[in-house]
Amino acid sequence: MIDRMYKDSFTNVKPNFDQFNQNQAAWWIPMVSFPSLLLIMIWLSVNTGPWVFKSTPTSLLDWLHYFRTFFPWVVLFIAYIVMAERGSFNTEAISGPVKLWLIYGIISLGICINSPKPLDAAYWAINYLAVFAAVALYLKGENHLARAVQLNHLSWCITTLFLIILVLVARDALFVDYRFSWITGYGIIHRMDAVVNVTMSRSSGMARFAAVPGIVSFVFLLTGFSWKRILWFIPFVLSAVLIWFMQSRGAILGFAFSMAFTMLFLGSRSRFFGLIGLILVGSLYFTDLIPARAAKYIKKHFYRGQSREELMNLTCRTRAWKKAWRQIAKIPILCRGPQSVRYFFKEHVHISNLYALLQAGVVGAAVFVGGLVWAWVLFFRAILRKTADQIGQRAILIQTGGILAFFTVRSIPEVCGAMFGVDLLVMLPALAYLTLLDRQSSILAKDTNKHKRFYHSDRPVIT
Repeated sequence: MIDRMYKDSFTNVKPNFDQFNQNQAAWWIPMVSFPSLLLIMIWLSVNTGPWVFKSTPTSLLDWLHYFRTFFPWVVLFIAYIVMAERGSFNTEAISGPVKLWLIYGIISLGICINSPKPLDAAYWAINYLAVFAAVALYLKGENHLARAVQLNHLSWCITTLFLIILVLVARDALFVDYRFSWITGYGIIHRMDAVVNVTMSRSSGMARFAAVPGIVSFVFLLTGFSWKRILWFIPFVLSAVLIWFMQSRGAILGFAFSMAFTMLFLGSRSRFFGLIGLILVGSLYFTDLIPARAAKYIKKHFYRGQSREELMNLTCRTRAWKKAWRQIAKIPILCRGPQSVRYFFKEHVHISNLYALLQAGVVGAAVFVGGLVWAWVLFFRAILRKTADQIGQRAILIQTGGILAFFTVRSIPEVCGAMFGVDLLVMLPALAYLTLLDRQSSILAKDTNKHKRFYHSDRPVIT
């Protein structure tokens, strides 16, 4: 009877997640809110910048771009007023790796004085901090973990919507015969004029947009039931095909790694088929069983018409890295502030850690890298503790891990999370979810230990 009492008491140790679970049919309703609107405003400010202020608006479209450039500032101001009036700045949500990235953003703002264009640098630093303000406001209230789940759903939905819009806008120039005698989306930015005075996304950016719904669909595909898997199979295949034809090598490798990574945590059957797939691919590669025509196509697809030397230097990225290191050596502690690479040598660094070092110095870069490492620690700790399993959130934990895996790989050839942009808007909700899930794990562990101490004490129990 004692054992039964203990088991029953343990099963009742649950987070305040019941209300959220009982309302699964209306999961989207909390996303239609004022905090959601603020987040959407920040999304709508993407692909604009201080250059807008250099000319006087002369049309309605010009005025629209002019105002949306201020959207992150407006969001930051509103979020501060709302949280200040309520007397709380939501320290529970802004903790762990999220807090470290916030500190990195604050350091970047302070270092703007070292930038050759301090006002422009300050603009990007404030935009970066505005994302944290919007996330904190969204997560404010009761049941932070449930709101973090909704926040990630909102992020994924917006990413998918942006992808659909970009594909529709660029449909005539997206997949064409270009340079290499086969269909490709690479170089789309050079084949399209600006749309409503907005530059088209690069192929790597398009692949990034496609990767998010692809990873989410892949996990649901493996964890869903019966006919629902077919529904998730379609967006997964479409995303994978789009990523492949975009020819972004970082996105292709990141997406493949993310799929393999997620399969490790989706049960023995997924691990078995994943292992079979790896063995099959390895056998085809090392035994020359791939047809010569297919092998030639794959090679040309990855080389993108480049020489072996161009491939090895990552499309001149290594040259930009050398220039960045020379600039860092001049002032390593403070460095130069946001977007300083473009001001000094008109090139992008295309690697997150080096960009963080150039933007925020040694201390700032250490904080940024520490935040990403901490997020991975939280993920694996959640896996070991099985916290997500106890509250029915296994799928979203694996999806979050898959997205984190993709952007971690992508952070080598691109800048992910270290600057204001789409990557930060997707990664920060993931970090917030892992932080709050770990907090929930601590609560569950504390409650479990309390019950253990009670039922395994020396107090007599009447049976």
